[in-house]
Amino acid sequence: TQPSGGFLKQLGCGARAFDLRPYLKKDGTVVMHHGMIPFFTDIRVAVGDIIKWSERHKNTIVFISVDSCASEDKSEGKKCVIEADKMIDSTGAVYLDCHDVAKMTVGQILAHGKQKNGGSVVYTWANCVESNYDATIKCYGSEERRLGKIDLVDPSNITSTAMAPERELEVETGTCYGTVADRKRFFDPFWKYFDYTTNTATPPTDRMYVTQAHWQYDEESVLAGTARLSCIINGERSSKMNEKVAGEIRTGNHKNLFLLQVDNVCNHGI
Repeated sequence: TQPSGGFLKQLGCGARAFDLRPYLKKDGTVVMHHGMIPFFTDIRVAVGDIIKWSERHKNTIVFISVDSCASEDKSEGKKCVIEADKMIDSTGAVYLDCHDVAKMTVGQILAHGKQKNGGSVVYTWANCVESNYDATIKCYGSEERRLGKIDLVDPSNITSTAMAPERELEVETGTCYGTVADRKRFFDPFWKYFDYTTNTATPPTDRMYVTQAHWQYDEESVLAGTARLSCIINGERSSKMNEKVAGEIRTGNHKNLFLLQVDNVCNHGI
């Protein structure tokens, strides 16, 4: 999740890889989406901006991972893949398959996706990407608590009471930018994940390898953030996730850093 300004702004802030999720509209246009929310920028315009930037920046590689193709007509998922691939290819971005990922050197990828007078733009589909997704890395906590039976008073008749049934409630239990104890509770699982993906795990040789350095959001997390008048961008900024990760990378203690996925890349993104 990124601030407004499009891919050009993100490239200016240091981004060199993009997670692109196509969405096929009923009129045949392919735009983008995140979850259930479509963004009505033609995918050719968005990728075209990357191509224009690359043409002005020699010896750079921009990598596009294409995933989660969705369709306004739910029965046309396969058509989404076909149309999206066709439109991305038409921009000048060059397809990179799993065999290429395994065998090509950096110099060969530069040549493979070369744009006129500039750098290289390559794309692949998610089957050639090891995403290392972990749904437990959250910014907001909650737990179920059972309320026992309680008496309710009818406000129109203070002598009248009724019994409310026992029920489960989701109760918030802190945030990643709350107290010192809260921050530790939310960051400890993240640092364990970060160390595992960047040090302990053995990256595959036939797929791009991602470390997701950001909070994950499900329906409960979105509701908790909204209740605090926050959002994904503010969650990153308030928790200082990017700043902390950048500081950790500078220690030089992480041997398996390939693609680093972040929210709000313009905040401590370089």
